[in-house]
Amino acid sequence: MDNTTFREAWSIYMGTASPICSKWIGTRFIDNFKRVYLVDEFGDNVARAMMDGGGWTTRHDAFKWMLAQQAEWAMYQVRLEPNNLFLPWIKQRQQFLATVKARKRQGMVPDFLDVKRQTLMDVKGCAFGTRYSPARFYQGQTCDAVRTRQVQVHTDAQRKAKDVDTKYNGWDKHSDVPGPMAQRLADFGRVEGLVVGAHGEASEDLIKFIRRLTDRAAQTRFRQMGFQSARSVRSTVKQQIYLSLGVEAVRGMARLRRANLASAR
Repeated sequence: MDNTTFREAWSIYMGTASPICSKWIGTRFIDNFKRVYLVDEFGDNVARAMMDGGGWTTRHDAFKWMLAQQAEWAMYQVRLEPNNLFLPWIKQRQQFLATVKARKRQGMVPDFLDVKRQTLMDVKGCAFGTRYSPARFYQGQTCDAVRTRQVQVHTDAQRKAKDVDTKYNGWDKHSDVPGPMAQRLADFGRVEGLVVGAHGEASEDLIKFIRRLTDRAAQTRFRQMGFQSARSVRSTVKQQIYLSLGVEAVRGMARLRRANLASAR
């Protein structure tokens, strides 16, 4: 992490003004959806905009791979981007593979399969936007933005599955009976949302996943780490995982701001 990114990440963590946006406050820019924004003191509009440069994708992938690394270290079995779980349920799979780009195919399938629990999990990030309503803060609702985004993860997965059924399985989109893709998705239950917020906060599903990683790592790593038991090492393991993911969360947002600001100027 270079000095510029470090200063920006620290400002995100502390909730202070954005150093990289300080010279561009009031600058007008338009994102890829033709929405007009002004660069603000805290860089919130810069981060929430959809700009060229792949800032959102980079942030998502970096956090996803950090989670995968933590799971591997903990010896917790997950499958990353389990596309083959769904391909047999697509009738026109050759057309699907030929016409849908790999990146878009990845977006149609949740990022992780928890092998033991047979549960799908999807990584999401949110910026400081409408989910951070002042009314929520007045009501004392903490981490409500990531909670709201977490709820939407399963609904989004259902919508994507329905779209695939309509286009590649010839399914009537108005049918009350779910198509093959939607039925396959339902086999795994609710898709859990591993959501990281604008200031590095985590959704409840993500916190529960970290707890499972902690429990597993404590069991598999306590001797290697010089402890007498899994119980004695648990707090150390938990701190290490939270530190790794927390740094990546704010670093990812800092990089997103830098990428979007470069495209906005």
